[in-house]
Amino acid sequence: MLKYIYFNAQGLKNYFLYVKVFCFIQESHSGLNDSNSWKTQWGE
Repeated sequence: MLKYIYFNAQGLKNYFLYVKVFCFIQESHSGLNDSNSWKTQWGE
């Protein structure tokens, strides 16, 4: 059970990383390249 939770957490981490990169690329393409608001949005 603990193993399952661990792998699930890893999967979630990868998913959020993918979403992060996707949003970053979308912003770059649309010319709204405001990295400060992007970083704030993701709490970095």
